Amino acid sequence: MENKTCNASFGKSWENRPGTYFDKNRRRKVRLIRESTAMTTMTISVPDEMKAFIEERMAEDGFASASEYLCSLIRNAQERNARQVLEAKLQEALDSGPATPMTREDWEGLERDVLARSEREQTRQ
Repeated sequence: MENKTCNASFGKSWENRPGTYFDKNRRRKVRLIRESTAMTTMTISVPDEMKAFIEERMAEDGFASASEYLCSLIRNAQERNARQVLEAKLQEALDSGPATPMTREDWEGLERDVLARSEREQTRQ
């Protein structure tokens, strides 16, 4: 079975379209936020069956291109990863023992840390 090449210019296909699309998985319209991030082109090779599957999903989910569909999959994977990281941090906090009330000294220490971080960031600029 011959592999076909699927050219996907990630992030470019939405530029000439309105700023929203319908996310069928979430059953709602999603507004695209344009960032000033440089885009690049990535060429991928997929078997015929995968190409057919991608085209089928594009049609069913209302994506204008393979690029939009693949970007959606990547965004979903990034969101799952971020959620897993957050859940791990929450679990770590739960496992660290019982919560203790914040004291005035705790709040003052936080304020000092924030002010120091702010000053460091301002000197970098």
